[in-house]
Amino acid sequence: MEAESEEDDDRDIGEHNGMERYKSSFHQELFQGPQLMAPCEKCGHNRKRCPADCSYVQYFPAGRRDDFVAVNVVFGSIKFLSVVNEAPEQNLASESLIRHARARIADRVNGFSGTAYQLRNRVNELRAELTERGIPIGGEIIPQIEAEQLEAEQSVVHNGGPCGACRHQRKRCPANCSLRAIFTSQRNADLNNVLALYGVPKFKSNMDRVDAAERRLAAERMIQESRAWNEFPGRGFEVLINTLNQEVQRLTRTLELAKLPFKKRLGG
Repeated sequence: MEAESEEDDDRDIGEHNGMERYKSSFHQELFQGPQLMAPCEKCGHNRKRCPADCSYVQYFPAGRRDDFVAVNVVFGSIKFLSVVNEAPEQNLASESLIRHARARIADRVNGFSGTAYQLRNRVNELRAELTERGIPIGGEIIPQIEAEQLEAEQSVVHNGGPCGACRHQRKRCPANCSLRAIFTSQRNADLNNVLALYGVPKFKSNMDRVDAAERRLAAERMIQESRAWNEFPGRGFEVLINTLNQEVQRLTRTLELAKLPFKKRLGG
């Protein structure tokens, strides 16, 4: 694997000051004259006009500032564009990545996986109630990815040497390397998935925004999201979330029907 650059041509945007970077005086200057169109949010953030072949205008036209801020914080705009360009359906992938980013801004620890856990808990509750009533539940429709995505975080022991993330960046682990216990030699597949979706710098910066006690959990959740994106390119965790939503709806209808009097169940 080639070494990953830590540089991004986008300035890092914090959640607290991201909106303050867009000054009204700057926009007035950019938009002088009726012939000028508003730049996309990426170019506006960099205080320049969109070039004729701007790659970002279709994803972040003027007015989608919050979406760009979320994507730039979580993935970085360059990584976002790279992932989208590699996806089989680019428009679907771009919107899915935006939703992934906004979910991680809203829940820094769990991100999109938090929604999956909530839905999975609801599925378990509905199944338990149906089982208690002696009602057949039906076939399992949760995709195979669930076994990997919803498992407890792994407990691993580092066996010396640089962690996979530092080795990828061609440097030694610092004494307090926060990635050392995560990317051991046994987790090369997870590292490759993370590199494809986040890259090491953004993965680490997302971790660092979380309280120290929850950083390991946040890391595992991002690894889960990266696995899902590798399994379902362009959709990732949304495949599992959509399937769980369908299962909740199916089980809810089954339970509601079971609660009806017998005649009403028969349409009487």
